[in-house]
Parts: sequence; C-alpha cells; structure tokens
Amino acid sequence: MSVRAFHCGAFLFRSSFGVVTTVLILGSAGCAAGGQAGDAGPRTVRLDLDPAKAYLSLDEIEPRIARPKRPDNLPTLPERAAQPIAASRRLVAEQRYTEAALELERALRYAPNHPQIHEALALLHWQAGNLERAKSHATQALETNPESATARYIVGRCRAAAGDKQGALAEFRTALLCGGFGADAEVAALCHFHLAETLAAEGYLTAALRQYEAFGRQATASPPPEKSELLSLLATRRGSATEARSRVLEKLGRFDEAAAALGSVVAATSDDVALQTRYARLLSSAGRYDAAASAVRAIPSDDDAVISLLFEIHERAGHPERVIDDLRARVAARPEAADLILRLADVLVRLNRADEAHAELGAFLDHHPDADAVRQKLIDTLILKSKWAEALRLCAAGVRRESRRAGECEAVVAALAKDGQAATSIIASAASESGDGVYQYLCGRVAAAAGQTADAQTLLRNALRIDGKFVPARVALADLLLRSCDYDKALQIAHRADADTPEDARLERVLGRVHERLDDTEKAELHYRAATQLDRTDSESMFALANIYRRTRRTLQAQRQLRVLLDADSGNEKARELLALALLEDGKADAALQEYQQLQKITKKPTTIARCRALLDTDLRKDPAARRKLLLDAVAEGGADAPTLIAAAETYEDTDPQKCREFFAQASALDADAEEAALGVVRADQHLLDLEQAAEGLERLLQCRPNQHAWRRALFGYFGLLGQYDRALTLAREQEARTDLNEAQRSEYRDAIVEMLRESGRRDEAIAQLQSWSKSEPDNQEWTRRIADEFVRQRRYAEAVPLHESLYRGKPQDAAIRERLLETLREAGRHVRAEQYLLDWFNEDAENDRLMIVLAHTLADGGRLDDALDLIYTSLPHTLHREMFQDLLVGELAAAGRHDECVEFLDGLSDELLFVLRSGRDGVIRIPQEQLTDERRSRRPDEPYSIERLHDRFENLRLRRIVAMTNAKRFRDAEGLLNDILDAATDPQLRMKLLYSKSALLRAQDRRDEADDAMKSVLAMRPNDESLSNDLAYNWIDRGIHLDEAERLIRYAVGRIPRQAAFLDTYGWLLYKMGDFAGAEVWLSRANRVRGGDDPVIHDHLGDANWRMGRRTEAIENWKKAAELIHARRKGEFTSDDERRVRDATPKKIEDAVAGMEPGVASLATPQVNGKTDRPAESN
Repeated sequence: MSVRAFHCGAFLFRSSFGVVTTVLILGSAGCAAGGQAGDAGPRTVRLDLDPAKAYLSLDEIEPRIARPKRPDNLPTLPERAAQPIAASRRLVAEQRYTEAALELERALRYAPNHPQIHEALALLHWQAGNLERAKSHATQALETNPESATARYIVGRCRAAAGDKQGALAEFRTALLCGGFGADAEVAALCHFHLAETLAAEGYLTAALRQYEAFGRQATASPPPEKSELLSLLATRRGSATEARSRVLEKLGRFDEAAAALGSVVAATSDDVALQTRYARLLSSAGRYDAAASAVRAIPSDDDAVISLLFEIHERAGHPERVIDDLRARVAARPEAADLILRLADVLVRLNRADEAHAELGAFLDHHPDADAVRQKLIDTLILKSKWAEALRLCAAGVRRESRRAGECEAVVAALAKDGQAATSIIASAASESGDGVYQYLCGRVAAAAGQTADAQTLLRNALRIDGKFVPARVALADLLLRSCDYDKALQIAHRADADTPEDARLERVLGRVHERLDDTEKAELHYRAATQLDRTDSESMFALANIYRRTRRTLQAQRQLRVLLDADSGNEKARELLALALLEDGKADAALQEYQQLQKITKKPTTIARCRALLDTDLRKDPAARRKLLLDAVAEGGADAPTLIAAAETYEDTDPQKCREFFAQASALDADAEEAALGVVRADQHLLDLEQAAEGLERLLQCRPNQHAWRRALFGYFGLLGQYDRALTLAREQEARTDLNEAQRSEYRDAIVEMLRESGRRDEAIAQLQSWSKSEPDNQEWTRRIADEFVRQRRYAEAVPLHESLYRGKPQDAAIRERLLETLREAGRHVRAEQYLLDWFNEDAENDRLMIVLAHTLADGGRLDDALDLIYTSLPHTLHREMFQDLLVGELAAAGRHDECVEFLDGLSDELLFVLRSGRDGVIRIPQEQLTDERRSRRPDEPYSIERLHDRFENLRLRRIVAMTNAKRFRDAEGLLNDILDAATDPQLRMKLLYSKSALLRAQDRRDEADDAMKSVLAMRPNDESLSNDLAYNWIDRGIHLDEAERLIRYAVGRIPRQAAFLDTYGWLLYKMGDFAGAEVWLSRANRVRGGDDPVIHDHLGDANWRMGRRTEAIENWKKAAELIHARRKGEFTSDDERRVRDATPKKIEDAVAGMEPGVASLATPQVNGKTDRPAESN
C-alpha cells in the first residue's frame, strides 16, 4: 500500500510498532500559500483523519474491485415487451410513475428475466422510496447481467441506506468499472456523488475528492431532467461539487485550496452567512489573516460566532487588539445596537482594558438608559475592578426603574459578601442614604449574605418604612425571617396588606415556602399555584409544586408539572433529574432513561450524571458498594455536593452507620437547608445507639419544623429510653395545649402523655390524667373506654370491668365493646361472667358461629377444656365455618399440652383435604354424594371448594403438623415431613418459613449448632429482618458464643426499632455476658420500662445485672417480680424456654440471696479463641 508521504507540512512515518503516525510541521515554508508578510507564524492544526486511508486513490482501497465478466448471451427483448417498455419511458417523462411501473410489470410477463426491465423497475421503486422492491429488482437484473451499472448503483444505495457502508462502496465502485449507464447520465452522476459521500464518511478523502470532481463534470455536462433527484441535489449546497471538494480539502489540511474552491461559491451566494463564515475560517487556517479579516468584515451579521471568529483571526495574526477597531466600526454603523456594545465590552475586558469597557458601557447607558443588559454588563465590569459602591448604586438605579430587576443584583451581593471589609463598609454607608429605600434594601441583602442577620433585618425594615409596598424588600425580609424560623412574622410580611395591594409571584412563592415549613401542604400548594399563574416562568415554584405532588403520591401531576417546567426551561437539571426519578417510581423505566440521556446532554456535573445512573442502573441499585464507588468517583472528579453525599451515605445505612453518619454530616455542612441530610445524621446516631445525640439532633430540627408531629413522637421515644420522662411530658403537654391541632393530632399527644406516665411508673397519675380529660368532655364515651383500657394495662381489673360493662349497657350491639368486655373478664379470671354474657348473646343469635367459637375459647380459658372440646366437636359437622372451628380445636389442644391428640387431628384434616384435592379434575372439585359421617364432615374444608385455596390450606396444615409433632417430641416424624416439603419447595417465602420451623425443631432437640445454621439461612434470605437478627443474636448471646457477630446483629435490630423491648433486652444481655454490668443495667432497665414492667425474663436478667453491680436489694426485688409474673400466667398460656427457666431457677436465687448465699446468676462468656468462644468458664 502506498502512502502519500508529504503534503502541506504533514508527513507520515511508520513506527517500529507498525503504527502510521502523523507529524505536523508547523510554520513550514510554502505551506500557507498566500500568507502575508508579518504573519504571526505557525498555527496548530489538528487533522481529523486516518492517514492510512486519507491519501489512498480509489484503486488502492482494499479490497480491490474487478470488473464483472460480461455474459456471452444476454437475453433479447421480445417484440411484445418492447411496446410496454416504450410506453413506460414516455410515462416517466410525463412523471406518471405509477402507470410507468404497471407498464413495466406488463413487460415482465413477456420477458421475466430481462435485465433492462428489472433495471427500470428498480429505479422507479427506488424513487418511490420502496427500498426492498428496488433492491429485489436490481438483484434480479444482476443475476442476468452482472455488468448492469444501474442495477449495481441501486443495490449500493440500498446498502448505504441500511448502514452497510463497505457493501455500498463495493457496489458503487463496481458500477463505475462497468460503465454502461447509457443514456442515463443522471444515474452516472449520482453514482459518483454517493460514492464520494461514502468514501468521505469512511475517511478515504483523496479518493472522495476525485469522485466529487467527477460528479461536478458529469452533473454539469448536460441539464438534468426536471424534478429529478439530481436537479434537487444540485439545488442545495450539499450538491455543489465545488463546496464538497472544499470540505474534503479542509479535512486533508489543504486549507488554501479549500478556501480557493469555496471562494467561487461564496461569490455566487453573498447572503449565506454560514458559508461566508466557513470561507473566512478557511482563509485563517491557511494563514491568510488579512484576507480572512476582510472576509469577516463582509459578512452581514454581528452574531457571536462572527465576532468570535474575527477575534480569533486577529489573535492568530498576533494583534488581537485590532478587533477593537473592527468592533468600533460596527458600533459606529449601528450606534443603537446594544448587542454590539456588549461584545465590544467583552473584548475589552478580555484584553485587560476594563476601564475602556466601563467608559464604552457608561456612554451607551447615558443615551439608552433602558438598556438593562448593558447596565448588567457595566455592573459586572465594576465588580471586576472591586468598585462596589458604584456597582451597588448602578444596581439601585435599575431596581428603581423596575423592581423585578432586583434579582440581577445577585452577583454584586454575592461578591460583596465574600469581601468582609467591603461588606462592612457598604452596610455602614446605608446610614448616609437613609431616605433611599432601594439602597437600604440592597445593603440589607449584602448584610444577609454576609451573615449579619440583625443588620439585615434593620436595613430591610428601613426599606419597607420608606415604601411598604416595595416587593423585593418584602420578599427579602420574609425570606430572612423564614430562614430564622420566625414563621408568624414571615407570613405577616409576605401577605398582602389589603385587597388593593397587587398580587406578586415572588411573595406567593415565599408564602408557599413558609407553609411548607409549617407542614401545611394544602396552603403551600395554593400559593405555589398562584405564583405560577402570576409568572409562567417561575421555575422555582413549579419545581416546588412537582415535589409536593410527588410527596403526596400524585404521580402523574408531578410528571406533568415537571414537563411544563422543562418546556419553559429545558436546561433545568434539577427538574430533569426529578422527572427521571418520578418516572422510575412510576414504573416507566424507558421514559426515565430518556430523561437521563437528555440530562447527560445538558449537564457538565459528573455528580448529577452519577446520581441518575445510580438510580436507573438495575445492577447498581442491587449493589451498594458499586453504587457508592460510582458516586464517590464523581465527587472526586467534579467536587462534592449535598445530594451526591446523601446518596453515598445511603449506601452505608445497612452496613456501616459510622461512615453513613460522616457522609450525612458532610452533606449537611455543605447545605444547611438539606433537611434530608440532617435527618440522616439523626437516623445514623440512632443506628449507632447514640440516643442522646439522636435526641439532640431531632430537637434542633423541630425548632424549625414545629408541625412535624411524627418527629416529635420519635423524640418522645428517645426521651423515654433515656429516662427523661419529665422532659417528654413537659413537651407533650405543651403540644397538647396548642389550639391549632386537629383531633387526631391532639389524641396522639394525649396518648404520648399517658404512655410516658405509665412507663415512668406514675400509673395513678396516668389514670387521673385520663379522668381529667374525660371531665372536660362528659358526653364523650371514648374517654370511658380509654380509662377502662388503661386499668386493664395496669391489671386493675376490678376497676376496669365496671367501666366496660357500663359501655356495653350504653351500646349493647357494638361488636368492639362486646369484644373488649369479654377480653377484660377473661383477663380478670371472671370466666363464668363472660360465659353468661356469651350465652345471652347466643340466645339472641343461635346461628352465630363466631359466638360459639368465643364461648368455646372462654370455657377452655376458664379451665373447662373438656366442655370447650365437646362444644367444638358438636359444632363441627354442622357449621359452615369448619376451618375456624378446626383451627380453634388445634389451638386449644396445643395450649392444653395434649400434643399427640393435636397431631392426630391435624393428620385427619390433612388426609381428608388430600382426598378432596384428588377428587378434583380440570380445576373443579367433584365430591361423591354418598352419605358422610359426622367425623368425615368435621374434617372437611370450608365450601365452596377452590383448587388454589385448598392447596394453600394443605400447605398450612403441613406446617402446623410439623409444629405439633415438635411439641409432641415426635422429632423424627417432624423432621422427615419438614425435609420432604423443603426439598420440593421453590417459593422463597415458603422456604423461609420452613427453614425457620427447622431451626425451632432442631433447637427443641438441643441440636443448637444445626439450629443456628438453619436460622442463618433464613437471615440470608431476609438480611434486614430485625426480628430474625434479634432471635439469632439472642441464641448466641445466651450461650456465650459468636458474640462479635451477635453484637452486629442486635445493634442492627435495636438501631432500627429502638423501642422494641425484646431487642433492648437482648442487647442488655449481650453487655452482661461481656462483663459490662453497668451498661447491661442501663439497657435492661430501658427494656423493662418499655415493656411496662410485666415481662418475667427481663426482670430476671435485670436482677442478675443488679446483683453483679452489688445492688442486692434491687436484684431480689426484680427476681421476686419475675417469679410473681410467671406464676400469674393463666393455665395453658404458652411459655418460652426462658420463661420455663425463670419459673424453675428464680425461686432458688431468691432463697439463696435472702439467706446471704451467692445466688446462681448467669455466667459470662469466655474470651474468644481462634474466632470461637469456649464454653463459659463460670457456673450458674
């Protein structure tokens, strides 16, 4: 392959690695033909070309093309086909293409394989846009005559349209080798043109240049037919062979020749600015700077591209200042043109002649005081020179003319705020301008930006004293008060004083923001809507509205609002990002991806792109570590911002709360208004179990969000855990006394007050508080219910029962009142009284199966199990709700410890259900109509039958059989059944239930390690399940093993649900086992308070910790309470292994402690060796 080794200062050499490299020789003599003396010398030109392709001739391009062999005997045209062919030519000349095609189809009937007919049809179909048929006919023509140039051309066009550039090249080249276009000079010219276009696109520039030249010769040899493709092409610049040559010459770096070629086109097209601009640029690239500058001067346009090119030319020539003379000449020709004076000022500033820019802008403003853009440019130049006072006064002049211009002073305010000394000086200068409200306002803005809030408020109030209707000052002061969380004063300032005061979008926007901070979403929405109606370009209000719609789950409205915003402001990155998120949340992943792609086009921020990609990429959403890396790489590249740090923090939430907190704290430091970051810090503190810090953070947030009642309830929870009940009660009572609460909110605060009183041991006070509220609303029977419920919680049944009975007498048919009454009677041990009520109700409604079930349960609960079972067995054959009675029977047998009977009954239910299932075909259950015994009927499922429901029932029964077998200590049977189900189970939820059951089964057999493995498998399926984490952690802690992993699990559980007594107990027990008895006392006491002091296991654990801390009296009291609670258990109530241990061991501990002996408190875990914990060294 030959290579053109030298052209215009560029030569090629092949390196030792076989890579062809381009070296530019800058400033070589003769390269810039036509350059003037005194040119500034070399210029750098980048050649965007592949030198291995760019300089090849057409014949040198691989693969080489050979001319096809002409067939010896081409078919002759039958005479009968000649007539329709002649007719088709006539019709084509008359542009009657459809009729021409029909004539050619008729000719095909006489000569189906004749290439001439297929060529003609191929051309017609191509012109009609039917590519498939065009290619088909062209291919058939080539099968008979491979030398058909026209057919090859059509196939080439079809391949090019399909994106097959190499195939198109081969066809075009072969067509030209064949020749034989005959009389169709148009097709020959088009073949040269499209070959040239394809060559240029593929980088074969020299070969393309020759084809463009051939196209020019061929296309102008004779006039093209009317309405032909060639004529249409020549009517455009794209079809100009001369311009096409100039484009290729430019790519080849032959700028002088390219300019010469384009010059003739420019001369003939004097009104084409783009063409003239390109011509001037080519002259500049060729080093002909004077000619280039003259060409630019001739362009009838003053747009940015033209002026920038002029500056570039003078800069390349080494005398950039000459552009100033050119611009001043243009200004003299158009003295009213503000755009020209702005460009002149830009150039002067760029050339460090800011004083001249200042003078030019000032002179223009003297004659055109309404030129706001010029005023703003002058302000910018004053800022560059640190002429703050002049800049601020110029701003004031603009604001006096139009108050909406206040926003244009942002640059001055921001710049001044950064210069503390200048800001102080400006603020002080306001005293000498005490009568100028606008100047007072601007000085107030500077003070606010500099953090001098008190001065800012004073100055802004001065401005309003001078002109109370001056909107910018009202907006600024209201915004300042909003940031200070002084919402009442902010509302007072922003609201219209009277109906005569005109509405203003800026004030409506501030009112919307205030109501948002007050969590009054409805009012905020109304004000934001008003703002957007008053100002259709208010993107801030539109964005706030979209956010409200999204938070309130009005998904489509949010999307519509964001699209309206983007129609008005397509470059709004925040809106585009939020729209992508809203679409993704709505399940519209493809639409979200489109918005992300649009965002990529408009943003230069790597962090914005990374956040969107992290949201949209399914793999990244599943991989927090990969998502975090993407986000942090973007931060490293483009700098940190709060949204990206928040997104990075969230990737740590489940794994590293300390790192999570650090990132949230960084985000909060970057953006003090980023509430999500501040809340993240609180959440991370909770996850770290630093409840004091979490409470402090939440208190700070509530100072500015007084109506965030959910946050305040969480704060009460922290105070309760910390034992700060007085603090919690004071706060709750302050809130309950507010007059702006609705009933639901007031009720929540009252519930909190009662809960805190009860939890702190002030139970009588809790009752008294409820009675006090009841007296204030004597007609509200709800208070009676709440007082009765509180008595029940405190186990004061003698006082609870009369209250529930009074409620029942008031509403004897109310199902909820009846249920509470029965439950209270059962808890009070007054089962006979409960049975009497039930029998009375049953007499009123003898067909009520649910009453029968409650009666049976009450009998069993009252120690009359046989009577309860008789009632169930009697009801089963006749009820329509058999499954409810079956489940009741299973539960009562299990509660009574009659596990073998329970297993037998469940086996019978399963067998009968299996029989029913096998009786079904095609999804329909068919039961024989033979007489069923009562026993068979008792075991039947509910009717009507459904295959799907019966399958669910069967699976449920199998799981219950496993539990019953385990309770009956039929471990082998239970394990066999469980493993059979587990082996066949594919549903993840079912497998999880089975593995959990397997863990319980193995633990019942004291196969603890295997039980732990099963539980770990369950936890792997639901790694964020707090209860599972607690259960596995407690099993390990109680045995004194795997304490590091147990600590991770239980800290996770407590961090997510800190007011769950079982979790608090587990964490306290961990601290005990690790020897931290003081810490154990703290957390076990918290567990005890949250549980209401009625859990025997917590009291037992707390007693052990008390004893270890030397608090013997407290220890004995807690053990006694544990024993009391255990013995108060009603007969048949389920007790855990821990409760059985308390029942068996606590009396002896009390006895030993009272006798002055060492009680058998729980042992500690031994230190871990090689990752495993040895058996506890201490004995109980």
